[in-house]
Amino acid sequence: MKKFKKLRFMLLISTFLVSILLSACVSPNSDEVISDENKTEDVTDSGEQVTIKFMTPWGAEEVKSRLSDALEAKYPNIKIEHIGAFASAEKIQEANAANNSPDIMLVTDPFVTLDELEMTYPLDSLIAESNLDLTKFRDGAIDAIRLRDPEQQGRLLGLPFEDVVVNLFYNKDIFDKMGIEYPSETPTWG
Repeated sequence: MKKFKKLRFMLLISTFLVSILLSACVSPNSDEVISDENKTEDVTDSGEQVTIKFMTPWGAEEVKSRLSDALEAKYPNIKIEHIGAFASAEKIQEANAANNSPDIMLVTDPFVTLDELEMTYPLDSLIAESNLDLTKFRDGAIDAIRLRDPEQQGRLLGLPFEDVVVNLFYNKDIFDKMGIEYPSETPTWG
């Protein structure tokens, strides 16, 4: 039961961290208004000091400026302990062996490694219980994470943390010189 409470708490904190990042993407000079509906639900404050170990390849100052300052301002009893490493199998195993297992990881690879280390937990029931509105994420972001389920069951094993858009630019002059048609307006990788 205690593990379930910690998982639920971690989901709420993860949601808060994601909302900090998403709100950081809005320019302060923008005309966009962030409404109360974009706020995360409050975590019950037991007054107990809580440390969340967060594994990310970022530097400590970046974690502080992007996440922990805002989190700790809202929840003074919560501290972020930064584990500076890319969440590879080797680094996760090193952290686990040192009894320094991360609570939250920034993972870019498929979840196979985490599944092999028995470090995945489907979030679907916790999300339903906490009424987390997944429509706040960009269309397709949640589906993309469900596709990364190593068991191919569509389980939600993580939440989007950042939204990276990949663009391809090309020089039309090179295509003209080579006598090659430009890529189509809707290119595919295949």
